[in-house]
Amino acid sequence: MKNARQAIDKLVAQCAICGISHRSIQTTIINNTNDTELIHIRCGACKGSIVALIFNTGKNISSIGVITDLSEKDIMKMKNNKSITHDELMQLHQELTNKNICEAILNNY
Repeated sequence: MKNARQAIDKLVAQCAICGISHRSIQTTIINNTNDTELIHIRCGACKGSIVALIFNTGKNISSIGVITDLSEKDIMKMKNNKSITHDELMQLHQELTNKNICEAILNNY
């Protein structure tokens, strides 16, 4: 993604949290495909982090970012985890509606 570098540079021109200039901002590319890049942005000044997804949709580049407390190592671990299934989600919902939430959590440990 040739234009993605420009999008990343624009994203990190200053910290979205504290506003400091790009000199103290570190970026790590977590995942890269032909049309998307997942990046972790960390400000050295305020220690705030953002996870951003950059989309290349032909002539246009779009991005979306979320403030997070996850490190780039946390994100690397999570990206390889399998997703929960619909059945697992429904089972959790049933457990939480049928029991006291604290009891349900404590009984599973």
